[in-house]
Amino acid sequence: MRPSADDSAAAFEDLNTHLQEAITALREDALDTTAQSYRVLAALADGAVVASVLAALAVSGGL
Repeated sequence: MRPSADDSAAAFEDLNTHLQEAITALREDALDTTAQSYRVLAALADGAVVASVLAALAVSGGL
């Protein structure tokens, strides 16, 4: 029995569906990772300000 054109179309549709699902999942993961990176970098800037203020207080306090 030879594969018919319907079999090929069904296989292509199945592949296309799985590829679209994978692309959607990767996009969501990339968005989540980008948002997490933004939050980390924002906290890093705040941490640098706090460390600078504490260092200035330590210097002015004579430590």
